[in-house]
Amino acid sequence: MPLVQDIVQLNPCWGLFVSDSGQLVAWCLTAEYGVGMLRTEEQHRRKGYAQAVASQLFRHLGKGGIDMHLHVEKSNAPAHRLFHELGCLPMGDVYWSELTAQ
Repeated sequence: MPLVQDIVQLNPCWGLFVSDSGQLVAWCLTAEYGVGMLRTEEQHRRKGYAQAVASQLFRHLGKGGIDMHLHVEKSNAPAHRLFHELGCLPMGDVYWSELTAQ
C-alpha cells in the first residue's frame, strides 16, 4: 500500500509490538489532520493496545500545540467508545463520495 508507506515514512507513527515475536499488533498513523489510521489486529483486540498507541499520538500532538481531528465511521461503536474515553468530542458528520470517470 503505497499511501500507507508514505504516511509511515513522512509522519510520526506509533506501534505496539509483541515482545517475544516482534509482531506488530497495534498502530496509529498520523495524517495532516491528526489521526490517519488506528488499527489493532483482531486477535489482539480488547487488550487496551489501541488506547495505548492513540494516547501516545495525542500526547505528541498536544506537546506540539497541534489541533487534532479524526474520522470514525458511524457504525464503529468500539472506536467511538475509545475516542470518547480519550476525551474526543463529536463535531459533525462527514460524507464521502467516489467519482468515477465515464
